[in-house]
Amino acid sequence: MIGLSHHTAALRVRERLALDDAQATQLLTQLRTLDEAFEAVVLSTCNRTEIYIASGRGASVPIQAVQSVIAKVCDMSLPEVEDVTEVSRGAATIRHLLRVTCGLDAMVLGETQVLGQAKKAYRHAATNGSAGAVMHSLFQAAFRCAKEVHTTTGIGQGNLSVASAAIRFARQIFATFEDKTVVGLGAGEMAKLTLRHLQGLNPQRIWLVNRSESHAMALARNLDLHPPQGGVRPIEDLDELILAADVMVCATGARHPILDAERMRPLARQRRHRPLFILDIAVPRDVAAEVRDLPDCYLYDLDDLQAHLAGVKQNRQDRLDLCERLVGEHAETVAHQLQHADIGRMIRRLRRKLQAMADVEQQRTVRKLAAATDADVGRILDQHTHRLINKILHLPLQKLKQPDAGPGTRHYAQAIESLFALNGEEDPEETGQDDVR
Repeated sequence: MIGLSHHTAALRVRERLALDDAQATQLLTQLRTLDEAFEAVVLSTCNRTEIYIASGRGASVPIQAVQSVIAKVCDMSLPEVEDVTEVSRGAATIRHLLRVTCGLDAMVLGETQVLGQAKKAYRHAATNGSAGAVMHSLFQAAFRCAKEVHTTTGIGQGNLSVASAAIRFARQIFATFEDKTVVGLGAGEMAKLTLRHLQGLNPQRIWLVNRSESHAMALARNLDLHPPQGGVRPIEDLDELILAADVMVCATGARHPILDAERMRPLARQRRHRPLFILDIAVPRDVAAEVRDLPDCYLYDLDDLQAHLAGVKQNRQDRLDLCERLVGEHAETVAHQLQHADIGRMIRRLRRKLQAMADVEQQRTVRKLAAATDADVGRILDQHTHRLINKILHLPLQKLKQPDAGPGTRHYAQAIESLFALNGEEDPEETGQDDVR
């Protein structure tokens, strides 16, 4: 796994590596150009961007080459990507993904939204042809683990979510909401969850604005918004709605800020000191940071929410201990399954290689036997056996005899003795020929 999260990088860094569907597809495609045997899944949420990679041939993943691809897709330099991303391998990666899908690595402990995002990321990779047997086993196991953890421990029950944390911030500014206008900019899942929480405060009206009006209409139906309590407005009405708004929820997929100080400054003057609460939960951010310096503009982003959530006491240590134990058990099982799958693939490759050697020697021996006398048969079969054994042993023995093999030679020799049960056997003749000891 190569990536970052809210634990390791601030929002200003995360938003530079945030990937939409088109960029995720581009990244997956370019990774396949490094090695067509690569499997990969890109998980990009508001709190993390993580690329999971497996080499189908059992070779190690070239980390710097992958980071170069990430840099290209995200329009960053390689040193920048190297500086902000973390790398995990093998069992650590398996455990990390399981903790992520269970919500144990989330900003809100035990939240389930990341599970849906992981399922979407896996489907996207599968559709793109980037998720093969390894990723299928890994992610399906992660989904099963998440189901068991939530069912068994109830870790997500009673959570203080990002949306409910936003309500707490809003209550610090407004004592009542019955006379307030809420404007939702964006129509995705995060916008829906947050607006639904705000809807519970019975605001006077909720207006939805989105570049795709059909998406906004779908969200309006989901929230059961009808005039005069609210509905959908065209994106061209955004400035007018900012003048009318008391609360704004910004959660679009835009790559650059939609609202900056230059746009907001004259609107703030026209509002005549009416407070405006802006919750920006988009990554990259929809609202430029300098907007918080404008008078009567109260801007909160995910970094602010994270700091607030970190300070909330959640008495769940017993549940968390059980979660970690279940994750550990699942991770061990998955690692065992993947290791055996790797061994199975290696054995199949070895069989094919040995069979090819045997076929060549068999054809040669059959030709000799066709013209042989009875007296020659034994000698020809002995030669056949000798040549086949020599061919099979040639590569491993050459590896053992390399002068620069280093300390690995001892490990290879010990492995051969163990695999072929040679330990303790006496060598009947010390000829030095092909002696692996």
